[in-house]
Amino acid sequence: MDQSRIRNGQKFMRDEYPYLARATSEYGVPAHIITAIIGVETRYGGYTGPHRVIDSLATMGFDHPRRGEFFYSELKNYFLMCKEMRLDPFAQLGSYAGAMGLSQFMPSNYRKLGLDYDANGVVNLWTRPDAIGSAANYLKNYQGAGLGWRAGEAVAFPIQFKQLPADILTNQKAPTHDWAQLAPLAPNFDVKLLPTQPVGIIELKTTGASSYWLALPNFYSIMSYNPRAYYAMAVYQLSQAILAGHAEGLSRGFDAAYTSQ
Repeated sequence: MDQSRIRNGQKFMRDEYPYLARATSEYGVPAHIITAIIGVETRYGGYTGPHRVIDSLATMGFDHPRRGEFFYSELKNYFLMCKEMRLDPFAQLGSYAGAMGLSQFMPSNYRKLGLDYDANGVVNLWTRPDAIGSAANYLKNYQGAGLGWRAGEAVAFPIQFKQLPADILTNQKAPTHDWAQLAPLAPNFDVKLLPTQPVGIIELKTTGASSYWLALPNFYSIMSYNPRAYYAMAVYQLSQAILAGHAEGLSRGFDAAYTSQ
């Protein structure tokens, strides 16, 4: 949430407005959410990783103590990806875990969800247009039909509970309740939700007492990108800071779909 990441996010939104607006229109994912994901993952392309992808995946695929099977599968997908896209498998650089490009896709997701968004015949996630379209496609379609990003819906709201049962689940990877089940625990919550709205509780522990957020399905869509509540909250809060600082430009005529939360 440092100021440089916020300012660079606002610049990214200005510079890439046509592709961001198109992605919002096609997938329903707001431009500031897409921007924040790329900002958190790689500082808008400033740091995409210095490691040879083949080395990262081979090391973890054969030697990881718990997730070797996953990384071995990603290694196979990497070879297939390089064959399909005519890439040199020894030349691609990425994260220590083998994620690639501005949007940091693992090879299997690169193959399934990567898009040639600038229509130049190549899916290149080291370019902004392809990274933008692919990140939106991921949030919308990674979890399958009906489970991805819900256009026009909120992400999360701060909430205060009068008392939470000791056994209530927090920071899960999917909604845990309908709103009707939690509403009696937060009588002062003033956002109107349908009783059947799927929700979950996010607990953030910092230097003081815990703070709580009511997470809607779009929060868990962000978590599909990285299954940690703090990651998803960082993306969401960065997106809001970028959008707030971008308000002057938005007020000069950007379309409503571009700003939908």
